Amino acid sequence: LHFDGSTVGGAGIVIVYPTSKTIQLSYKLDFGCPNNEAEYEALIVGLLAVSAMGITSLNVKGDSRLILNQVKGEYGVKELALALYRTIAHALEGRFKKILYNHTLRSSNRHADALAILASKVDVGLNGEE
Repeated sequence: LHFDGSTVGGAGIVIVYPTSKTIQLSYKLDFGCPNNEAEYEALIVGLLAVSAMGITSLNVKGDSRLILNQVKGEYGVKELALALYRTIAHALEGRFKKILYNHTLRSSNRHADALAILASKVDVGLNGEE
């Protein structure tokens, strides 16, 4: 699972199976949030998606050292909003038999980044009309 959040209002998720099959998800954030919160949003949406697919073993990759190290417990959390996001991520971890978190370079996370930016550009009306 590769994830990336965008300050312009999008979350991108790329699910890569061991067979190299990929599933791409773009999620529009209809609210403003700082970059770290957008990163957590993308992580949480990704965890929910793979859980719904019945995946039980997961390698999570993102380019935000802060978020990954907070979720792994290597960094503390000072901001209340981030603490709430981390609590949600930890609760979702219980759905998996095995979960690993690894940092990846931004250049290796371009696919998820592009999906996050794409999601932010989509303007869907209340009735699903563009």
